[in-house]
Amino acid sequence: MQWITFVFEGSAPSDLPKCVYICTNHFTIDCFLNKERFKAGFAKKLKLKDGSVPTVRNPAAPPEVKSPKVAFTASMSATESTNRGRFSTENKLIFDKVLTNIGNAYDPITGVFTAPVKGVYYFRYSGSAFSSHDMGLSIFKGTTRFVSSYEYNSGERNDQMANGAVMELDVGEEVHMRLWIRSWIFVDRRYNYSTFTGYLLYPLDSTSDQSTKQI
Repeated sequence: MQWITFVFEGSAPSDLPKCVYICTNHFTIDCFLNKERFKAGFAKKLKLKDGSVPTVRNPAAPPEVKSPKVAFTASMSATESTNRGRFSTENKLIFDKVLTNIGNAYDPITGVFTAPVKGVYYFRYSGSAFSSHDMGLSIFKGTTRFVSSYEYNSGERNDQMANGAVMELDVGEEVHMRLWIRSWIFVDRRYNYSTFTGYLLYPLDSTSDQSTKQI
């Protein structure tokens, strides 16, 4: 549906608005709120009281802003199911088994997601700890730890944990996962227990005042 704009170039009647809009799907008086007054004063002859004819303007529709499609889920590949970890330093996790990568913003070689557009994104991870191993995981935005979770050796055979966060990212900002020092993560070759997921919720205009960015 389009709308045609009628603009009064002469003296507009006092009981009519300076500019009115008509639905081009119907082009009927029913599309105007005050239909009887409009019919009598404007639509019948499309002339004003002083004899002038209003300009009919059908402005071009603004360009459609298409939201880019950005979404990924990745796991870690393994030739056999095993625990990885107990590193002496915090270790970046590389989820090299790509399950979904719409927009190709996630790099399975480096384990890094790079924002292709300024926007609000959601990230989530899950981790499995097997055979009573401690597990600590964090999402990093650049070099800043954003959210974390920790699973203490509870004596259970298998523990699962997850966490997530909404982030506002500028173009080129990066997000990745890290495994805490001296902790473990279980990697299996079939069931993808430990995963990293992210997707664009909505883009932000670079001139938008909607930003509430803190980190």
